[in-house]
Amino acid sequence: CKIDKKIKQIAALRSQQTKEIRQLIFSRFLQITDGAEKLPFHKVAPINRRPVEIDLETTYHEVGARSFGKGLFDKPSFQGKELTWQQPYCIHLEDLVFSNIKAWEGAVAAADDSAHLKVASHRYLTYEPDREVTSAEFLCYYFLTPEGLEILGKASPGSADRNRTLNTRFLNNIMIPIPSTDVQREFLEFKNKLEQVHKHHQSTLKELDELFPSLLDKAFKGEL
Repeated sequence: CKIDKKIKQIAALRSQQTKEIRQLIFSRFLQITDGAEKLPFHKVAPINRRPVEIDLETTYHEVGARSFGKGLFDKPSFQGKELTWQQPYCIHLEDLVFSNIKAWEGAVAAADDSAHLKVASHRYLTYEPDREVTSAEFLCYYFLTPEGLEILGKASPGSADRNRTLNTRFLNNIMIPIPSTDVQREFLEFKNKLEQVHKHHQSTLKELDELFPSLLDKAFKGEL
């Protein structure tokens, strides 16, 4: 029907706009990093793992990192007495978090307020950026670019499809383009504004999908 056709046209347009938004952000990133000073990763964000001293009666709230740059997510909470051999580590706001077995497929995220003081398993590595030099959000974006993902792939040797362990020594010594903090901040503001546009587009499309059955029913009843 005409309504269904229109919704599909809108979905196609939104998909194209999403691609254009991502390309625009990436083009801006290439501009600001072209010719920027390069620094070794361990200088701008040294590893900082914070082992948790387990209390048997305490409830711990656990997070994990999704692949393909989809951020951190909450896992089921647990009590200290439920642990056996696992060693959880504490996450802090502004940590850069890697899965040490899925980093190569983009399981990297910047910890925000919602993750602060939660825990992650021993399979997650936390790096603490020097805030006078860079931020977890900027570094996270870098590692999710084609160049960054290629580096994470090289730093994750192995043949198992989903269990390639991240070589931290290799990662520590990669050279990362670091523009000035003002330039980084302007880029992130630009990126976040465009991503808000994208979220609005997705929200509108979802509303149309949810509205479609009602519109279809009214169309059949001759009410449109």
